[in-house]
Amino acid sequence: MGTNILMLAVFAILSGVELVDGAGKRPITVEDCVATRRIVMEETKLSPKADLAAYVVKTPDIRRNLNVFELYVRNLIGTGERTNGRLLYSGASVREIKWLPDGRELLCLTEEKGGKSRVIRLDVTNGKSSIVVEYSGIEDYSTDATGQKVVFSVVAKSGLDQVSERDAERGYSIEFGRPKGTSPVRDPRTTRLNLFVAERVGGSAQKISKLSLHDALFASPILSLRNLNMSPDGKFLLFHCRPDHLPANWDESAVSRGFVAMGMNPPLLGLYEMETGRVRLAINAPDPHYQTLWSADGKGFAVNSVFPIGSVFEKEGPTVGQLFKTASAETHILTVDAVTGTVSLALRTPASEDDLPLWWANEMGPMMVRSDEKTVVELEREGDRWSETQRFVGRGPHGGMRNSGTSNGKIEIGSAEQPMIPPDLMLTEIATGKSVVLTDLNPEYKKIVLGSVEKLEWKNKFDARCTGYLIKPFDYQEGKRYPLVIMAKGWDDSFLADTTYRTAFPPQVLTDSGFLVLLVNDPSADKEPRNYPGLMGEAFNWMEMVSSSISLLSSRGLVDEKEVGIMGFSRTSWLVDFMLTHSKFKFVAASSADSGAYNYGSYWLSNNDLIMKGSATQYGGPPYGESFGNWLAYAPAFNAGNVEAPLLMEYTECWLGNEPLYAHEFFVALRSEGKPADLYYYPRGEHELDTPAERVASLQRNVDWFRFWMQGYERPNPEAVDQYKHWRSLKDDQAAGNLTTGKDKN
Repeated sequence: MGTNILMLAVFAILSGVELVDGAGKRPITVEDCVATRRIVMEETKLSPKADLAAYVVKTPDIRRNLNVFELYVRNLIGTGERTNGRLLYSGASVREIKWLPDGRELLCLTEEKGGKSRVIRLDVTNGKSSIVVEYSGIEDYSTDATGQKVVFSVVAKSGLDQVSERDAERGYSIEFGRPKGTSPVRDPRTTRLNLFVAERVGGSAQKISKLSLHDALFASPILSLRNLNMSPDGKFLLFHCRPDHLPANWDESAVSRGFVAMGMNPPLLGLYEMETGRVRLAINAPDPHYQTLWSADGKGFAVNSVFPIGSVFEKEGPTVGQLFKTASAETHILTVDAVTGTVSLALRTPASEDDLPLWWANEMGPMMVRSDEKTVVELEREGDRWSETQRFVGRGPHGGMRNSGTSNGKIEIGSAEQPMIPPDLMLTEIATGKSVVLTDLNPEYKKIVLGSVEKLEWKNKFDARCTGYLIKPFDYQEGKRYPLVIMAKGWDDSFLADTTYRTAFPPQVLTDSGFLVLLVNDPSADKEPRNYPGLMGEAFNWMEMVSSSISLLSSRGLVDEKEVGIMGFSRTSWLVDFMLTHSKFKFVAASSADSGAYNYGSYWLSNNDLIMKGSATQYGGPPYGESFGNWLAYAPAFNAGNVEAPLLMEYTECWLGNEPLYAHEFFVALRSEGKPADLYYYPRGEHELDTPAERVASLQRNVDWFRFWMQGYERPNPEAVDQYKHWRSLKDDQAAGNLTTGKDKN
């Protein structure tokens, strides 16, 4: 109890809460999590004179089921009081904010009713706006330093089948054996992408021209086009895209092979020469980070990336794990000469793969880069390397700055948060490290009690490094063994009440309901076993990470090994499905959202060569011929009879068609084998659920699921009136051993 009170006291001090033995605080709710306001990543910009900061806040409105984006301007003169500044603009979408040189005007991209998108100019002194470009369906834009030349991309998207408004917002249960209508499978390569440039030709007149990507590598179809970034002088345009085929020698890269194993080609960074129309690779490296930064003189750009294939840096030592996972590929801050393509190393393995230089005066420097949470270094370029000229070690609470930061070399402004502290805008003096929190975006949390968070590190039986975050209930009792729910994804020091993943995961709500929650990361890949076909060593390494975490917490007297649940989303959804079908450990309940990968049907269902190649890479061959035995041994659907835990499945249409087709194979296999499983579908849902109604439904459904199966608890007056009736039927039939197709009681 003492440790928990100390953690609450620390939270109170850092967040300005007056704490008196926790009095006056209430437990957190699902609605609190969903309503958390966050500063949009990369949407914090410092004015040219460094006297103002502009930033965008995403504000979920649960009552209206809307995400509202609010553009604020905060005066940086006199920062003693925590205020959010002046609301300059509010709408369904506000992004890509950019200061103009006079420091009085901003550009930003907005979405209007009727599908129109606008690049608008905002006067920060009076809030007046004017339209720079108006076009239907603008996905992204960028400008030169003056705002006179604007490049924008347009994507034509497919629509959705009509369903009831309530089902669209909250999802609906898919009845076993009764599909609710399907539509033809859509190949994402049918999406049309167009690129335009708008130039001011005199007065307010504009000339809009279509650009073409004249290079075989970028020829249609392009599977994505995003993150446009024009150089300040308007000569070059950087863009990310996912090509239809790999550039030469990329198949030699472990990162490329990892993407192919997941059924897709890795993204690349392209460079378009505005005057000649020439297109080329900006850097010969797969999956460079999507954000880039131009030097102020426009002669070079910085990117956070793995080393270029075949470069001298790559040859100096391995930087990528044997097997690809998001966190296993080491990235570095690299600079590239826009004309010659010469790559220079600025900083090896920065603290975050999101990091870019905070400030960059010109191609040769100086440059400011954050090397870790508390240290900023000044660099100057010498050939293909950057060398340190100054180092600034912070003495204040510098940790927690997210990379939505912006800087002028003297101060840094960005979003700051910690696992128990919600996001706010923070200013840090680089030379002294002194920090001050500027805003108060989530005052509601001053009256909400949160469970304490502890960082953990351990090793599994393969000696792989494992990390995670343990959350205890706010009223935790020493010596008591608690039921445990393990949530698997990639976690960091972000605020863990709402989490950075917006589907399924409700950690703090479950701790308030009497659970311990462990958020686990993928284990290190360097120790993965090699005696399995294809890339299956990853799955066994991951499974042993989960098992060892349970043993660790049990040895500390914290959890009851007979009361453990598990949750996964996206790739960890497949890993959860694999563990449920291949581990001897008996989970009490499980949740698995939006994957369905590596089952027999998913191999051929879409007739997509990338997906087929990815599945074959994972299992060491296709589900035919000699390698078919691998599929029988490892595919979750072929091993559904081994599952003992009731499984909640939540899926969107992000993979195929207007039905969760990837979910059906495992769901049907489970129910045919007499296993309790419930499948929910969000017909309008993005891969990470985004609308407030979808998020509330998903988080609450997962809380209800684990409480029902692990605590025998039923929430009064649930929104889905038949939810518990259906789950009781599953439980009764499970107990009776008659959960089969013919005896299901829906």
